[in-house]
Amino acid sequence: MNIRSSLASVLALTCISMGVCAQSRLTLCNEDQKENVSAAFIYRHTQVLNDKWIAYGWVKIAPNECKVVAETPTGILEVFLSTISQSIHGGELYIMHYAFEGETLKENDTTASERFYCVQDESFKRTLRTIEEHQKCPSGWYKQLFNLYVHSDPDRDFKLRL
Repeated sequence: MNIRSSLASVLALTCISMGVCAQSRLTLCNEDQKENVSAAFIYRHTQVLNDKWIAYGWVKIAPNECKVVAETPTGILEVFLSTISQSIHGGELYIMHYAFEGETLKENDTTASERFYCVQDESFKRTLRTIEEHQKCPSGWYKQLFNLYVHSDPDRDFKLRL
């Protein structure tokens, strides 16, 4: 168990024993977009001595809409994020990945990342013990770019605007 996992477990035990739990949320907003945005996430779900990494998607966010896409009861938010927009022009399907850089990162205390994790075309949810296991795709899954990493201090909410 690494230091971060140990700290998360201690915080979870303290939270449960004292009955006062910090909570963090990640909200994703589709601002100034003409198309829906679809997002996939992998986040750490921390429980006492039982960390898991949960991957799920695709959450659809309409133009000018915001959705809470990840929450953690321990207050420490750790999420990898992939966002795409699909549109059809001239009969062809175009898929656009959002690049997170510059002001978006500064405003939200996030880190650009280039990691590939397994997803499906349709809605999915997959729970595994380690983040590395999400890089091994079962049949019917494929690797998708996850290009943003969010890690928060306890009891801190994030709002990402696309």
